[in-house]
Amino acid sequence: MRVNPTLLLFLLLALLPLIASDCDGTIELDMVCPTDTEGFTIINTGPTTVDLKGWSISDGEGRITFTETLELEIGECLNIMSQTPSDWMHLDTFVIYGEHGIVSDRFNLNDKGDEVYVMDSKGDIAYSFSYGDSPTSDPFQRIPKGHVALRNHAYGYPGETEEWILHVPGRTLYHFQRTYEDCEVIPFSFPESDGKEILAQIQDAQDVIRISMYTFDNKDVASALKDALDRGVDVRMLIEGQPAGGIDTDEIRVLTTLWKSGADIRMICSDGSYKRYQYVHSKYAVIDDDVTIITSENWTDSAFSGNRGWGTCVIDGDCANYISDIFDSDFCDKGDLIPFRERYATSLPHILDRYTPIDTEFKTYTADISPVICPDYSFKSIRNLIMSAEERVYSQQLNVQFSWTEGGDNPLQWMIELGSEGIDSRLLMDVTYDSPYDTDNDDGYGLYTLYRNDPNIDVRYFQSYISGLMHNKGIIVDDRVWIGSMNWTDNSIQSNREMSVIIHSKEISDMYAELFLEDWGIEFDGEVDLIINIPEVSYGKTVTLDASGSSVPFGSTFSWDLDDDDEVERSGTIAEWKFYKDTECTLTVMDPEGNVHTKDFQITFDGDGADIYDDEGFVLEGPVKYIPLIAIVLGIIGIRRLKDRF
Repeated sequence: MRVNPTLLLFLLLALLPLIASDCDGTIELDMVCPTDTEGFTIINTGPTTVDLKGWSISDGEGRITFTETLELEIGECLNIMSQTPSDWMHLDTFVIYGEHGIVSDRFNLNDKGDEVYVMDSKGDIAYSFSYGDSPTSDPFQRIPKGHVALRNHAYGYPGETEEWILHVPGRTLYHFQRTYEDCEVIPFSFPESDGKEILAQIQDAQDVIRISMYTFDNKDVASALKDALDRGVDVRMLIEGQPAGGIDTDEIRVLTTLWKSGADIRMICSDGSYKRYQYVHSKYAVIDDDVTIITSENWTDSAFSGNRGWGTCVIDGDCANYISDIFDSDFCDKGDLIPFRERYATSLPHILDRYTPIDTEFKTYTADISPVICPDYSFKSIRNLIMSAEERVYSQQLNVQFSWTEGGDNPLQWMIELGSEGIDSRLLMDVTYDSPYDTDNDDGYGLYTLYRNDPNIDVRYFQSYISGLMHNKGIIVDDRVWIGSMNWTDNSIQSNREMSVIIHSKEISDMYAELFLEDWGIEFDGEVDLIINIPEVSYGKTVTLDASGSSVPFGSTFSWDLDDDDEVERSGTIAEWKFYKDTECTLTVMDPEGNVHTKDFQITFDGDGADIYDDEGFVLEGPVKYIPLIAIVLGIIGIRRLKDRF
């Protein structure tokens, strides 16, 4: 048979890399850990088995050399450690410096930064990696204690941009966002819901309930869970053991009751050296094999009754199984879990009311659902979602990291970029715990002030003066809505366990957009109009005065003189007060330009009730004013009915 010389040359050129690699192979780094137990992982990425004899690893000063035959199969990894690794590293197999002819000569990885070179048997650099304070160009970030630098094996796939990632062993490592089509969806909001949708799913549970929660003390949900336990349902709860400010006694007592009823409750805590997540900040549950509940709110009494938040129930088996796998991984003890009763050995239970099943029908929709697992791929998901906007981006957040105002690759800057392209970009954030009068400008008020006149983004704030927070972390992008627990902070995105979903539905997105715009407030039409809504005023009883319906420029400050002493007793659009006498009151509003507007009104008692007048006359009367008239009307009706009987 005659061979075409051109074809032969082509085949030789194509096989040349394989022939060359067969001589020395391809060994690269796969993991680097400079802190605690120092070590690294090498991997054979070539097409043939490699004998490591003669190869070496250098930090630029010291060297580790393979002096004996040690074969590494195709795709095989070898963990090489300075000593027996700490439990948190979760390494099943490893070798230690000095074993199998692995000789260390002054090799020592600097915690703050260093270089790692893989040298083949000829002394050539086969692979290199640098981190931290290394003087090399573009080093990887510093690797803190309890973390490793990990080779990202999904690099090169859609949505992946990093070859190396910072990783805590024990965390899940999902790379790609999945989408489940045609799910049954029940959207809801707090405080309107008060948890009814959640209770309805728990009371229908047959097999197992998995709950991952930052804080939990809601008595209604606890009663429903106890009822489920009494029916033989397996209840498993993963609770953050070190929330900011500590665990409230009420939560401990409620959890004690559930533990005594048979719930498997585990607390995720740190002994000071290792914890997979900064916080398990998620607020989700998976019920049986088909229902997933995701909320922005912790399952607490105060959150359900007072906070602004969003939630959803997703009925889909595949979605539920996916999130169940994540829960099971987190629920598995990797050195940072403590059984609840071990941590709170003497806690007393809370006496729960007997659960009364609810009988409520909820409106359901059909929508595609994309779970977002944090910190695995949450940054990519939120960036892809926001940057895909064509018409609107509405974001309602508990807080926004102020350093994001300095630029960089973050959600705030994405919204500004989109706004410059004509997209309707609106950001509404809570400032309930901020003060406009202190010297701390790195807060919600400071962020609002910075962007108040920015043409590319509309920023407003929300402050609750009575109860609850705008605790939401929701985003609306065109016909999709993001619901979940992830705050707009680097720590939440990069270090917490969070759970969110993206709902692909115009109808559901419009529903949440309507809620958002209600919270956003009225658009000022240029004419100031102070409107005070006051319900019934009774002697010595708390009354709520509400000026939130006033037409004023956004950013105006409201102050109330409620006892005619020319001093401010309350601030904000809503004020609570008790009246004991006829009183001259004044509402003062200062707009952002410093212009002052006032409205005077008088409280005048007539018996236990009072009339309310402003400087133009009658404003509003409480029901007490109408009691005599109501009595007359009822009397007439009674006389007529009496006549009808005879």
